[in-house]
Amino acid sequence: MQLLRVEGKVIGQTPVSSRLDKENGQTVSFEMDGYQTVSKLLETKVDRWFLGNIFFLGLGSYSSTTDVLSGAVYEYSPDQYFVTLPPNDNAGVLDRKQSIERFVVVSYGALRSAAATSQPADDESFSSLLAALDIDSNDTPRVNQLAGTLLDHSNPVAGANAVTARF
Repeated sequence: MQLLRVEGKVIGQTPVSSRLDKENGQTVSFEMDGYQTVSKLLETKVDRWFLGNIFFLGLGSYSSTTDVLSGAVYEYSPDQYFVTLPPNDNAGVLDRKQSIERFVVVSYGALRSAAATSQPADDESFSSLLAALDIDSNDTPRVNQLAGTLLDHSNPVAGANAVTARF
């Protein structure tokens, strides 16, 4: 049984979908017997629909006032997590290359979509891959090389192999 906790309070067993107070800086933890706990920081940002309400309806509109008071002005970014818990013992632990390959295969659609943009490093999945590969997001030639490698392969496994072979 994998438990999900927010700020130490059990929310439920995964997979779980839950409404939370949208407070910036909360910690979400994933726990399971025999595995290491993985914690992530919950970050919020202003919901773009709220900005649209202000633009079209004005700051004093009922809708924008209600959004601010209810917390609906914020959304979580990211709004979902894919977490792999490492076992407590080292048996069966993936090495760095295997971990990167697994991440690329699982996130391939999002990675290729980001790679097709002018600023792939702005995408959360792509920036996570950059970090795993120890590539600085400001190193434009390497970022573009990674983006090109992902776009050159339509098959996730072939793409993952190409990424780990090249980087």
